[in-house]
Amino acid sequence: MKKQHFIGFTIVVLTFSLMFTLVNKHDVYEVEALSPMPTNINVTDLNDEQVNAYYDGVASLQGDIFLGALNNIIKDHNEYDYDSDAHRTIYKIIDRNWELSPLTPEQLTAFNYTTDNPFIHKLYADYNDSEETADRFKNDGASRVSFDKEHIWAQSLGNFGRDGGAGSDFHALWPADVKGNQQAHSNYNYATPTSSITSVNNDYGTYVGRNGYITGSTQKVFEPLDEYKGDIARAMFYMPARYFTYVDVLHPKLTLVNGSPASIVASASQPGLAGDLATLLAWHELDPVDEYEIHRNNLLYNNYQGNRNPFIDHPEWAEIAYDPEYTGDGASILPGSSSVGDGVDPDPDPDPDPVITFDSLAVSLKIPTQKFYLFDEVKASDYQVSAIYSDDTSELVTSFSLSIVGQTDLRLNKLGSHTLVFSLTLEEVTRSAQLTIDVQISMVQIIIGVSALIVFGGVFFLIPPIRRSIFKTAKRQVNKSIKRKR
Repeated sequence: MKKQHFIGFTIVVLTFSLMFTLVNKHDVYEVEALSPMPTNINVTDLNDEQVNAYYDGVASLQGDIFLGALNNIIKDHNEYDYDSDAHRTIYKIIDRNWELSPLTPEQLTAFNYTTDNPFIHKLYADYNDSEETADRFKNDGASRVSFDKEHIWAQSLGNFGRDGGAGSDFHALWPADVKGNQQAHSNYNYATPTSSITSVNNDYGTYVGRNGYITGSTQKVFEPLDEYKGDIARAMFYMPARYFTYVDVLHPKLTLVNGSPASIVASASQPGLAGDLATLLAWHELDPVDEYEIHRNNLLYNNYQGNRNPFIDHPEWAEIAYDPEYTGDGASILPGSSSVGDGVDPDPDPDPDPVITFDSLAVSLKIPTQKFYLFDEVKASDYQVSAIYSDDTSELVTSFSLSIVGQTDLRLNKLGSHTLVFSLTLEEVTRSAQLTIDVQISMVQIIIGVSALIVFGGVFFLIPPIRRSIFKTAKRQVNKSIKRKR
C-alpha cells in the first residue's frame, strides 16, 4: 500500500515538475519574443493612409476618452530591459545619424548590432550634425558609450521599474548628452524657470539648458534648448496615453499636470505626476514635428516596439487630448490629416455648394402708376431695388446709388423722358440698372401758367401808355428794317 502511495506521489511530483519546466520555457520564449532585435532592418516610413489606418476608431474623440482609445491601440507592445547592454544597441538604428552614418541595402538586411559603431543623435546636444563634433555610439578609446539613456519622463516621477514598461519604453527613453541628463535635467519637471536659475553646459562646454524654480512650487524645473522642446513635449504626451491605467509597478498610470509636482510612488490609487502641462503644450507648438522624429517613430514601430507615438503622427491631437480649454472638433483620421499627409483639407466636401455671385440689379417703381412732374426731385424711396444672384434668389437693397443721365443733380429740369441709373456694389462686384421715366406738367403748373398769361395780357391791353410805347417801339424797328433793305 505504501509502495502505491509512493508511486502516486512520484507521478504527481514529476507531473508538476514537467508543467513547471514547460511554463518556464514558455516564459523564456515570450520574453525573447517580446524583445525583438531584427537583423533585417525596415527603414520605410508609413504614408498618410497607413498612419491613419493604425488609429482606426479614434475619430471625433477628445479628452480622457480619446486617451483611453489611444491606449487600447498603443499598449501591449514589445518591451525591453533598460539595463540590457544588448537592448541598448537599438539606438544604433533608432537614433542613428543617417546622414553621417548611412547603411547600404546589404548592411540593412544583415545588420550587426555588435560591430556597427555609427554617429548618434543625442538629446540636448548642439553638436550632432558634423563628423568633427558628433559622437559615435562609443568613441575611439572610450571606456563607455558616449551617452546616457535619458528617461524623458523622469523615473522618480512615479518610481516605476525599468526592466520593462514605462522605465524602458524607447518612445521616451533617448540617448542624451551626459551632462545634459545628469546636471541639467536630472529628475526635474519641464518649464521655464523664473528664479534661482542655473545654466548648464553640455559635455563639450556649450550651453545645454537651465534649471531653477517657477512660482508656486518648491520643485526644480528644466528648460532645454529650443530645438528639443517639441521632441520632449511629444515624448511626454505619449506616456499618459500609453500608461493610461495602473497595471503594476512597471506599468503605472501616468498623468500630466500643471506646475512642478514632487516625486511620488505610483500605485493603484495614485498616478505618477509630471509637469508642466501648459509649458509642454506651448513647446509642442514652438518646435513642430520634424523628419527625425517621424523616422524614429517608424523605426521603433517597424522593427522593435511595434507601437507608435500618436502625437508625432498627429501633432494636432495634443491639444485635443490635453488642453482643458479646448472646445473644437474631436480627432480626425481623414485623408491628409496626419503629419505625413499632403496638407489638403482634411474634411473635403464631395459635393460642394456652388459659389453664389451677384449677377444683376432689378428696379421698379413701388407705385407703378406714379407720375413725374417738371422740377420734382427724384427720391430713392420711390423705387424698389433688388440684387439678383446666380442661384436665382434675390433680396431687396437700400444702399444703392442713384443718378440721372446727363445731370449732376436729381431734379427733373425738363419735360419728356429721363433715364435714371441705379448702381450697387457687393463684395467688390458692381452691377447697374436703368429706368426711364416721363416728365410732364402738372395741373397746378398749367393753372399757374395760364394765370400768368392772363395777368400779362390784361396788363398789356388795359394800360394804354404801356401799349402805345410797345407799338411805337415795334413800328420803329419795322421802319429801320425797310430802310436797310432799300
